[in-house]
Amino acid sequence: MGNSTQNSITGLIFSKDRAMQLRATIESFLLHCRDHDHIQLQVLYKASNQLHRRQYDKLKAEFCDVCFIEELNFKEQVLSIIGGFEDVLFLVDDNLFVRDFLLADAVGALRSNGDAIGFSLRLGANTTHCYAHNIDQTVPAFRQINARVLKYDWTWAEYDFAYPLEVSSSIYRTAEVVELLRQVGFSNPNTLEAAMAANAQLYRQARSSLLLFEQSVAFCAPVNMVQTVWDNRVGENQGYSADRLAQMFEKGGRIDVERYSGFVPNSCHQEVELHFDDCTEANKADCGRSDSRPKFSVIMANYNNARYIGRAIESVCRQTFNDWELIIVEDCSTDNSPEVIEQYLGDGRIRLIRHETNHGYTAALKTGIANVRSEYFGILDSDDALMPHAVETMQEWHLRLPHCGFVYSQFAFCDENLNQRKIGFCGKIPPGLTSLDANVVSHFKTFKLRDYLKTAGYDENILYAEDIDIVYRMEEVAALKFVDDCLYLYRETPASASRTRDKINVAIMSRVKARINALKRRCGVRAKRDNMSFDQLFRRALAEAREKYQDVEQYLALLAQLYESGMLASVNWPNDAGKWGIEDAVLWLAANVDVQFDKLFELLQSGKVAKGQSGKAKTLCASVPLNLCASVPVIRHPSDKPLVSVEMAAYNAEAFIGRAIDSVLAQTYENFELLIVDDGSSDGTAGIVASYRDGRMRCIHTPHKNCAAARNRAIAEARGEYLLCVDSDDFIEPGYIEKTVAFAQRHPQIDYFYPGKLVLVDELGNPTGEQWAYPDFPDNRVLPAFLFVKGYGPIPNPGSLKRRSLFERVGRYDDVDSVEDFVFLCKNALKIRFMRVDDHAAYFYRRLAGGSSHNFKARNQIMAAVLNEMVSSYPPEVLYPPMAAIDDPAVKERQYRQYLMETFYRHAEGDMVQYDEHFREYGDYYKRELLQMIGSNTTVGSVEAL
Repeated sequence: MGNSTQNSITGLIFSKDRAMQLRATIESFLLHCRDHDHIQLQVLYKASNQLHRRQYDKLKAEFCDVCFIEELNFKEQVLSIIGGFEDVLFLVDDNLFVRDFLLADAVGALRSNGDAIGFSLRLGANTTHCYAHNIDQTVPAFRQINARVLKYDWTWAEYDFAYPLEVSSSIYRTAEVVELLRQVGFSNPNTLEAAMAANAQLYRQARSSLLLFEQSVAFCAPVNMVQTVWDNRVGENQGYSADRLAQMFEKGGRIDVERYSGFVPNSCHQEVELHFDDCTEANKADCGRSDSRPKFSVIMANYNNARYIGRAIESVCRQTFNDWELIIVEDCSTDNSPEVIEQYLGDGRIRLIRHETNHGYTAALKTGIANVRSEYFGILDSDDALMPHAVETMQEWHLRLPHCGFVYSQFAFCDENLNQRKIGFCGKIPPGLTSLDANVVSHFKTFKLRDYLKTAGYDENILYAEDIDIVYRMEEVAALKFVDDCLYLYRETPASASRTRDKINVAIMSRVKARINALKRRCGVRAKRDNMSFDQLFRRALAEAREKYQDVEQYLALLAQLYESGMLASVNWPNDAGKWGIEDAVLWLAANVDVQFDKLFELLQSGKVAKGQSGKAKTLCASVPLNLCASVPVIRHPSDKPLVSVEMAAYNAEAFIGRAIDSVLAQTYENFELLIVDDGSSDGTAGIVASYRDGRMRCIHTPHKNCAAARNRAIAEARGEYLLCVDSDDFIEPGYIEKTVAFAQRHPQIDYFYPGKLVLVDELGNPTGEQWAYPDFPDNRVLPAFLFVKGYGPIPNPGSLKRRSLFERVGRYDDVDSVEDFVFLCKNALKIRFMRVDDHAAYFYRRLAGGSSHNFKARNQIMAAVLNEMVSSYPPEVLYPPMAAIDDPAVKERQYRQYLMETFYRHAEGDMVQYDEHFREYGDYYKRELLQMIGSNTTVGSVEAL
């Protein structure tokens, strides 16, 4: 780093009760940051007891150049610590750095790109999964700034890529951070990050870009939790609790950070096994080890293979080489697999990891690999078996060939009883060719862990072809070695996963996609190395593959037909895609779209697609060979119309609408449109909406009237079967639509689905700690009485999902200036079938000092009037159920009038009523009627006292 920037950046690390992990953060940073002498590292720590305080003191002595500051007043200290520096790198104590980098590259890029909000060290092209939401995420379109740095528009991104302000490994301009932090409240790292994230919208125009390295240089290992503010997702290994790690630290245990060098995380947060470099006899139990680190690991993923898994386990137990571990990942089997496995757990070399839900074969493999403790590992399927000398042979070859990251053997095809039938197809890749050219790699696949970690690992999107995909990836980072010895017995059964007809079709197309992905990666490396055009290289490579391999030609033909049929219209195309011809469109789809081949097959089998498709789409299916037609991919819903219309009424919403829109566009559910009705805003609302370039959005501008008119216009314009209300000052979690729609589709008889609770947030979007909970109304006959007595709506409009047919049946909202949703409920309570949704993602409801709901004059007048209309609209027994038990008609009528009178008077005293005269007017009316019934001799006072 040049002299002009020397000591101009500070790295502020937040830590609480985690000295062991903090040491790993500092040590891995010093290991991989090649110019770390030009940054002032500072730790703001909190120790909850003397043990943790003593451990921080040990770190102070070990890292003399790092400044340790004990937390007293968090906000004041943060502002004081960073205030004297030009730039700040925020870190947390579960950060691990995995590859070399220069701060000078990051800081220099930030200073030369004025539109960048910051520089992320944890994001990269490899960040394909969002851990917090446990979902795959789309990598945005990057621009190359220089040989090492990329740039993208975070305002168009999703999940982690749409989260530009955070405190776990990003660099920011200190002046901008301080200006923001002085204006917001925070008292710990979590509320600090929440306050920053809530205000990211302020930078949408001036700082719409985020910088990053092509491959992330750091990630967070969320193995435990020490804060109590948020219910963040963390690992469940109790051996990694803060207290257990503190005990290990006292006994000399330290995390071996070099074991993570070269690791390629696929997420900003990723659970990994902690590797220790000083696990003494005294703390082996705390390390979770029954003996020293094994020399070889065998990974076995199991789902419903109880009939065969015993033989697989026994084949490992009978190995001639004894220093192994067997990691079995039980993927929530429904047969008696767990009972079979437990019979073998007396052998301390066998470890069982259970998935609470079924995640699939590839995910189970990844779980096993994440828990590997040896330098070498191999894959054994739970219905196959190893030859007795398999592990010994492979371990020897790995030792003999340190440059080979992947060693594989020959295998034998066997019958159901593992009797060998014929030798497999494995062999050496011919000179001058690659695994893309020669399909000669299969079982027994073994890996060097250090080289496997250089790849992105097994890809869960490559269904039934994950084996060839990982071979391609390993070939890109290390040498491959074939051992001409039959070490693996492959069991063929009638129900083998790879032999069912539909799965064979999916596997064929998945293998093509794996090939295309490999071509894309390899062309990218060559383009950078030789300073060539990636576009030209990739076009040439794909053309050659198309000419050589029939399945590639079929794959591209399918993409072309899907494109022409309009089935891919909802894909987020680049801005200039409208100018492309079909060849360019197919090329882009092949390179950038992960096709879900299995989805349409299921729909075709059920007949759903044929019923809903146009003639053109039917021709598409008929024109494809039958064995591949079932594998036509579904990227979006095959209908031209969205299933859900998200309606958002907006009036002068510039302060909040960006957050609302972002939250809708970041949904995991895809088949929706966002319909915004701008009710004549006079601020910058229209400009903010216009800045979005997403094909799923439509905006309608109307003269200012009221929210009811805007909602009615949205209903008229909506194309979806369902309408979902998201207010322009609120926001929703990414899974909100997906969960709500899934629930609705299980209950076709219901009209109106509403959330069980709303999470309240303040003006900045920070949760207040409060929630509004809503009662369930399985019987709508009790709803009119509730509305009349309580005077408020127990069923929210925000976050609710309604069938559009509901409005066709009962009509739209009354054209009123306030509480249109309450009026709608009062008038239609018995016409609508309601259901509360309990298992939904969060809807964040922003409580503001002003707004239409606080227009008390209109609110009170309209509410009083509609409550009075209910008296003539509903039978007395509906509004006042106790009447059903009264036999005397005269008594019944008198009590009903008294009930009406008392109800309106009680509303006049309500907390939300400032213009009580509207309610008293109706109370007086029913009081006069009551007096007439019981006679003029009764005084007003005696009536009010009843």
